[in-house]
Amino acid sequence: MGGGRDEDESVENEISGGTFEGPVSQIGRVSGDYTINWKSPKTDEEASFDAEYMAYMRARMAAEAAAQRRRRAAATTRALIIVGAVVTVLVLGWGNPTAGIVAAFCAIVVIGWMLPSGKG
Repeated sequence: MGGGRDEDESVENEISGGTFEGPVSQIGRVSGDYTINWKSPKTDEEASFDAEYMAYMRARMAAEAAAQRRRRAAATTRALIIVGAVVTVLVLGWGNPTAGIVAAFCAIVVIGWMLPSGKG
């Protein structure tokens, strides 16, 4: 098959009428599998851009995952300190009210220091 002619040379097909960039197909009868690759190959510039963009996005996703892990660890640490402060206030306040008041004040200061301030 070549030159736009059928194998038995009885049919001639010509595609005209413009400039075609990419796959072009004019089909009369198909026997068996027929595949058309509609995606044109990427230019070097497009391939380079895609590679750089994907590397950037992977780095950005990794950084966001690491930041999320740090935020979870910080939240867990704050929760443990708050629980420890409450237990300390309860234990010290049980036997000695003055020690309980001092411990409560310290716990309030520490908890206030540990909680996010809302400033970004």
